[in-house]
Amino acid sequence: MTQPSTPQPYYVEDEIELREILLFLWQARWWMLVGLVLALLLASGYVFLSPPRYTAEAWIRWREQEDGSLPTLVNGSLTDIVTSDSWWFTYIGERPEGLEFKASVPKQQPRLHLVVTATTPDQAYTWARRWADAVLAWLQEQDAQFLAGLQQAVDAAREEYRQAHQAYLDFLEQDPRPGLQAQIQELEHLQTCILLRKNYFLFVLADIQEVRWRWHGRATLSPQDALLYLTLQQRVFSAAPCGGSNNLIIQPNNMVFGGATAEEGLLRLERLEAHIQALLQEEEQRLPALEQELARLRELLEAAGLEAMELGTARDTSWERWQRLKEQVDTVKTAMALNPIGVLEVPPIQPERPEARWTLLTLTVAGLSGSFLGLMAFGVQRVLAMPEESSS
Repeated sequence: MTQPSTPQPYYVEDEIELREILLFLWQARWWMLVGLVLALLLASGYVFLSPPRYTAEAWIRWREQEDGSLPTLVNGSLTDIVTSDSWWFTYIGERPEGLEFKASVPKQQPRLHLVVTATTPDQAYTWARRWADAVLAWLQEQDAQFLAGLQQAVDAAREEYRQAHQAYLDFLEQDPRPGLQAQIQELEHLQTCILLRKNYFLFVLADIQEVRWRWHGRATLSPQDALLYLTLQQRVFSAAPCGGSNNLIIQPNNMVFGGATAEEGLLRLERLEAHIQALLQEEEQRLPALEQELARLRELLEAAGLEAMELGTARDTSWERWQRLKEQVDTVKTAMALNPIGVLEVPPIQPERPEARWTLLTLTVAGLSGSFLGLMAFGVQRVLAMPEESSS
């Protein structure tokens, strides 16, 4: 059994023959010729009748900043500054009409390229020179302003140091620390004496208790007992630390050496003991006020020490800042002297020839463009005429 054959697809290709293209171009020859002639006339008028253009250029190199100690010029903003109307009015004057001014900075290079285009070589050279000189003067002004700012900072630091040093000298002239230290030493000595007398009186009270125990139950006292009493009395009134008491309530000759009764001796011991207790109470009452006064004087001494330290630190800090700024100014001045901020690397030269006009290229492009426009015009005219031919 035979299979039916599958019909093969049939493609109709659109083909444009070379003959038709050539015929179309031949029919449009007059249109193309007219366009060619008109374009050549216009291009020739522009090339041969326009005034010549002369160009003068200058290159300015400025100082590169490595440590940030000098003013840094940003490439992008520099070209905007030297071409702005406000900068021109400030440093040069009114910008002339009919001249073209361009400024550019090559990438990664501290160089400024100035270009002036004019209709005469004198104009191009003169304005390029004026522009370059104004830019150099402006760069030097930036350097001077930066140095003046640094000098003002140095003067301010010097004045700050002078005031800090004078404040420190005034403090030393009226320094309260020596007087406070003398008062503290005196009060500390007094405090030590009070504590020593307290301990001493406690020992004497212990000895009195021992003597009372010895005399207890006896009828009379011997001369040795009287001498022992006098010794206790002498210890209280004369041998106490830091000086004894002058308030003698019992005189030595009031004691009978021998023959005195024990009751009389015990009574005298009680009176001596009471006197010692009174002295202890007096010393106890003096201690709180003395300790409070010592604490107040020590606080004043500490505050005076902190004030002296702060004044000394402020003086030393201002001195270091002043010296650091002075060294920076000296470094900047040396850098400015060795490496000016702006140098006219390539001065402008008066142009001898105008800019190349590219006459042949201009006429060729104009002729081709005119022929193409004529061809397009013929095509549009033919398309518009097709409905009229079909209706007829």
